[in-house]
Amino acid sequence: MRPHEVRRKSSGALSLASRVLVIVVGGPHRGIPLNIDHGRDGRIGNPRRDPHHVGGCPGTTRDAAPLPRPIDRTRAAYVGPDRSRVVSSSLMRTVLPMVRVGATAALLALVPSCASRSAAAPGERSGPLRYDLRLDVAPAEELVHVTAELEGLTGPLTLDFAEQYAFARLEPRLVGDARATAPDGRPLACTRPDPYELWVDPDGATEATLTWSVRVDHRRTQEVETAFDHYEHPYLAADHGMLLTAAIFPVPRHPDIDATVRIVVPEGWQVTAPWPQVEPEVEPPVWRPDPRGLRNDIVALGQWTRVEGSAGGLDYAILLAPGQERLAEVVADRLPPVVEAEVELFGGAPQPKYMFVFGRPDTPQGYGGSPKGNSMALFVSPDLPDDFVREGVTHLVAHEYHHTWMKARCEPLDELRFVIEGFTDYYAYLVPWRLGMTSDERLATTFGGKLAEAEVSLS
Repeated sequence: MRPHEVRRKSSGALSLASRVLVIVVGGPHRGIPLNIDHGRDGRIGNPRRDPHHVGGCPGTTRDAAPLPRPIDRTRAAYVGPDRSRVVSSSLMRTVLPMVRVGATAALLALVPSCASRSAAAPGERSGPLRYDLRLDVAPAEELVHVTAELEGLTGPLTLDFAEQYAFARLEPRLVGDARATAPDGRPLACTRPDPYELWVDPDGATEATLTWSVRVDHRRTQEVETAFDHYEHPYLAADHGMLLTAAIFPVPRHPDIDATVRIVVPEGWQVTAPWPQVEPEVEPPVWRPDPRGLRNDIVALGQWTRVEGSAGGLDYAILLAPGQERLAEVVADRLPPVVEAEVELFGGAPQPKYMFVFGRPDTPQGYGGSPKGNSMALFVSPDLPDDFVREGVTHLVAHEYHHTWMKARCEPLDELRFVIEGFTDYYAYLVPWRLGMTSDERLATTFGGKLAEAEVSLS
């Protein structure tokens, strides 16, 4: 079989797995290259305070006004180089079921669709709110200075920072106070009712300018150090940087946001974002993030190693921070076939652009991944053996990227998590096998081990 050729045949391992509808596995998984735990992040505002938050299928408010969906984080826990010692700080037990191939239709029937949305109730704001952001990046000071132009205001407005965009929760790292001015230059009332909110009163004006600055020292905070969660947080180095939208700017509490982003960087630095450029000939370029990207996405700045490709309507980029040449060889060989095979499996790309970002490996050991809106934060410790990296990163990306297909359809309910995770992880093993990256014997051993663990856990 040629390298990366997709297998069409059946095997004993596949037949064994196909007989299993759902296998619930609890506790540590020894011999399995990664442990998955799950948490929710990216929700804008506190559900107890936010009048727009309701349970169930996201994207619907109490008064039926459509809001951008909150982001649900699916995070891969850290795995030590001994292949058995999970070094995550999470106390959640692993739920790693598998579902048979024929369960796809049944699964889709269980998941509610978000495609149907009601029109806004009478008397609500009409027309979009323009939200034009300019980010001036100062790497030497580890600062990002933000200017936000608001147009279409009809009264006081609340803007929400993400309360937890990563495993380690941090308050917004604002330097000083945010300020607001009217078009004629007069100052406007601008307060922070709590650390995660900005409130501005335009005083009758339909436009306003907000300014604030963010210190990008997230990875050195005690919360991040304790949680071993460096890779999910932004940083600025002398020659490159990684920003997360959720850590830099809040999102207006408005049902129809028309947002653009400009990023000003030092001379010679390149900006890469998983969004379309609406004015590519302008310097700096103007980017238009979708609602999910506005809330929680990665932007790469400066010098990165790049592997780019396209498949089934998807333009993807794999980015590696400087100093990861050995990892770049593994990634360039393994990840493009996995991504392209999953896009073929999905029947099309869940989104038109996507970035896989291996930032500076500040987390001390193991590897991990966390999908965002249209991007994924990843890290691999430089001291891991090559075979461990090849196997682990392949499964990690196959699992996490498979989640994007479900999230593009609808936000899965918590009650269905055991099904969603089993469905996802089943294909995370199956896709590499189809590509010839895993032997029949290895797949059979893996599935057999899952069955044995299920029997023990359920006995």
